[in-house]
This record gives sequence, structure tokens and C-alpha cells, in this order.
Amino acid sequence: MVAVNRIRRFGVKSFSQSKPATAQSSSVFQRMGRPQFRSWRHRLEESVPILERAKVEHSIFHQVQGTLLRLGFDLQQHHNILDFGCGSGRDVYEFRDIGYQAFGVDLHDFLQLRSPDDQQWFRLSRNPYIYRLPYPDNHFDVIYSNQVIEHVVYYEPALQEMRRVLKPNGICIHIFPAKWRLIESHFRAPFGGAIRWEPWFRFWAMLGFRNAGLPGGFSGKEHAAINWKASRTNYTYHSDKELKFFFGLFFSSVSFAEKEFILATLSDSGFSRRINSIAKVFPPIFWLYHHFHTKVAVLSGYSDPERSRDGVILY
Repeated sequence: MVAVNRIRRFGVKSFSQSKPATAQSSSVFQRMGRPQFRSWRHRLEESVPILERAKVEHSIFHQVQGTLLRLGFDLQQHHNILDFGCGSGRDVYEFRDIGYQAFGVDLHDFLQLRSPDDQQWFRLSRNPYIYRLPYPDNHFDVIYSNQVIEHVVYYEPALQEMRRVLKPNGICIHIFPAKWRLIESHFRAPFGGAIRWEPWFRFWAMLGFRNAGLPGGFSGKEHAAINWKASRTNYTYHSDKELKFFFGLFFSSVSFAEKEFILATLSDSGFSRRINSIAKVFPPIFWLYHHFHTKVAVLSGYSDPERSRDGVILY
């Protein structure tokens, strides 16, 4: 009941308040005074350094431009680029700092503007159910998202809007965590994207695998309850078959480009260099990366353009 009340109070998106940490709410290991379990947890996390714990060192520009170039799409400075789910606007600024025509859209205002005049590059999509993009048809050459697709609850309207604002010869690239990622990046629970079961979250929370985005003072049970609710309402992880189905409703070409993504970032990412080195003796590492770390979906072409009209999906 305490956990339920805490969820009702804080919800799953706003955690601006927290209770003081106490012995009752501290980690089970801290209460039991058993450091060997803490080191075991660390060993488990550190046992997958290649696939999970390496920091993302490369820039979004190299991720997008380099990957698309290896796929035959030469991104030019005059191209209109949309950051779908731009957050603070950091990636848009990165593109604009080197002369590219980048714009950003998000459901919520998380912007950290350098200047009030920069607001012209960013817009809000107010309705989370239809993801209406405030741009004209056939406007963008490239649409990309970085760690955003897993937050999209309703795929059909979001993809329909992307197709509407994308030029006929344009391309989409979406970078997002795999469903079976070894350590889910939001809940910090092993395989938390695939096993969305409250006892599973509770088990790992009691072992110290906690959501770093929550304030201090929550017990393991409370962490588990909040993460379970968020997993049912705020995050969507699909299998490859499901992803291809949804993407294929609106795009005629659907592919995954993890190998190209890794090769595109060799010059400035030690993680990519390690993956590539392993691939020389163990080529299936790319398959493992795709299924247990990150997916890079590339979409282009129109699929059944008569399927929708006036922003309404026709089934």
C-alpha cells in the first residue's frame, strides 16, 4: 500500500520530491552489511562491458551522417533534418554548429536554449496520442531519433506523421535500445525491456539494481512498483517482427543497420572499435549487438500511400 501511495503521489514522470533516506529505505545490502553481494552485483554489471556498460562517446552527427553515407545517402548541409524527440535540443545544436539545417520537435518542453531566438528551430507536438508534427507535408530530407522510439506508445500515428512530413526520397533513422538489452537503460534491471513483471523488478531492485532517475529514499519495493507501472505506460519494446510490421505499414523499405552504425563511429568511439575488432574473429557480434544492445532502424519509401487521409489512419 505504501508503494501504491507513493506512485499516486509522484506518478511516473514527476519525481521532484523525495523523502529523506533512512535505514528502512536503504539498499538491502547496506542494511545487511554484506559487501560481498555489492561486489557480486558490480561483477555482474561489469561482466558485459562490451555490450552494455561502455559510454557513448561519438556524436549524433557521426551516428547519423556516417551511417547514412554507408547506406548510400549523402547527407548535405542544405537538407532539412528533423530530430524526433529532441529533448534539450543538444543534438539539434550539434548539427547547426557545423552548418546543417536541423530542427527539433518533442511532446514536452525540455529545451535548454542558448538564446531566445533559437526557439524558431524547435516546436512542440502537444497531443501524445496522435503525435501531430507541426510541419507541412514533404518537408524533411532526414528524420532521426536517438533513444526515443522506446518511449513511443502509439506507433501508427507517429510513423504516419513521419511519413507525411518526409520527402518522397527522404530517409528515417532511429537509434534505440533492444528489447532484450542486458541491462535495460531506464529501469537498470537485467532484461527489463522484455521481462516487465513486477516481481522481476522487485528482485533486482532488492539486489541494488535501481532506476538512477528516481530520487533517493525509495525502497526496493517502491522502485519496483514505479518501474513496473512505467514499463506498462511509458515504454514500448517490440520484437523485430513487430517492428517490421509497424514500420512496414508506412514505409516500403525497412532495414537494420547496426554494422554500418558501428563502422561510422570507429574514428571517435572506443566502444565501436572494440566491437569491430571482435567482429574480425567473431562476426556474430553484430547479431548480438542488434538483439542485446542497440537497434538502428532505417526507413524509406512510401508504403500504400492511400492508407491514410487527413491525419486519420484507415484500416
